[in-house]
Amino acid sequence: MSEVKQDEKPTLELVYFDLPGRAEPIRQAFKFGGIEYKDTRISFAEWPKIKPTTCLGSVPVLKVDGKM
Repeated sequence: MSEVKQDEKPTLELVYFDLPGRAEPIRQAFKFGGIEYKDTRISFAEWPKIKPTTCLGSVPVLKVDGKM
């Protein structure tokens, strides 16, 4: 296991539909905490293609350094 230096911040990506829903509390917490993240919003048309790639077949999904 590699050691993480304190000055290295992970890359965060939140994946959810383009609406508030279940991801909104997460977005607000990141904003309140001053945490940088990528807010990836998907359309309902994209969902059938993305669904099989998620852990439980649902969103929101948080990716840390590209990993779910």
